[in-house]
Amino acid sequence: MHDEERTRHRSSRLIWVPLILVVPILGARPIGMSHAYLDHLLGYEAIKLYGLWRPVQDDYAHLLLTRYDVHVNRVAGCVVWGPEVWYANGYNRISRALINRRYSKDVFEECFTDAAREKHRARTGEPT
Repeated sequence: MHDEERTRHRSSRLIWVPLILVVPILGARPIGMSHAYLDHLLGYEAIKLYGLWRPVQDDYAHLLLTRYDVHVNRVAGCVVWGPEVWYANGYNRISRALINRRYSKDVFEECFTDAAREKHRARTGEPT
C-alpha cells in the first residue's frame, strides 16, 4: 500500500510539473488580454512596449500621456522571451482597441507620427 501511494504521488507530480510550466507560457496572451480589460475597467489605460528603445519613443510616450492619459510601460529590453511578447501583444490588442474606440481615432498612430515629425525637425533644424 505504501508503494502504491508513492507511485500515485510520483505520477501526480509528472502531471502537475509540466502543467505549472506550460500553462503560464501558453496562457500569456489571454492573461495579457484579461489584464487589459481589467485595467480599462479600473480607469488605467496603457500599452506595453518591448525591444530596442528608440529616441522617438520618449516623445511618443510623452504625447500619449499628456494628450490622452495613456501610459507606456516598457516590459522588456532587447532580449525578449516568448511569453513576454505574447503577454504584451495580447494586452496591446485589447488596450489599443478600447482606447481608439473611446477617442474614435487611432491615437497611437497620431502620437507616433507627431513624435517622429518633431524628432525630424529637431534633427534637421527645420522651423516648427
